Amino acid sequence: MNFALNREGGGTYMSHTAGQWLFDGFYDSLIDFVERLHSPLLPIFSDHFGWFYQRNNSKTAEGNFTIHTGRGDLRWMGELQMWNGSAHTGYYEGECGKVNGSTGELWAPGRQWHETISIFLPDAARYINLYSMANVTVQGIAAWRYETSRLSFDNGQLAPDTKCFCVAKHECPLNGVLDFSPVAKRGPIYVSHPHFYMTDEYYRRNTTGLRPNPACMW
Repeated sequence: MNFALNREGGGTYMSHTAGQWLFDGFYDSLIDFVERLHSPLLPIFSDHFGWFYQRNNSKTAEGNFTIHTGRGDLRWMGELQMWNGSAHTGYYEGECGKVNGSTGELWAPGRQWHETISIFLPDAARYINLYSMANVTVQGIAAWRYETSRLSFDNGQLAPDTKCFCVAKHECPLNGVLDFSPVAKRGPIYVSHPHFYMTDEYYRRNTTGLRPNPACMW
């Protein structure tokens, strides 16, 4: 790493616009150097970096979805059947690896208030569960508001059936934080609610300036 930084003149800090960090991307000489190595240990395919670089308006960034049309049984309308041609993601064991839930745009009629809904997250190759919390009115239309709970980001500490989201030989984060690294080519990417809301107390004890107020979440 020192050799690469010295050779390419990489610095500890860099400044770019929000657009470059998010969608536009920016050229990075260190990434360019690694890309030119063509190493299978460091599979980099661009000399630019951006969190969502080349994903805006992309038809392929999130993969291909096979969704039930509801033909024969409307209860299945909108349910994911396969992701990238497979009913299993290949990232997690057992039930946790099954393609499950909805992409969020299409829902079957006749849903009951008490029913949990599942949203599939292609960036994490997994689903999370949402729970009905309130009756609301949106632009004059009656609706149900669904929210996450402590079970949504659980890693087996609260519900044993979510333990399989922890990858073998990889340290599992404490409850409330999701590990996206298995899907992100082992990049250290983790996701939680803002301000570590509904996470294990450990995270808030070791971070200053947080305000995990549920009123600010929605």
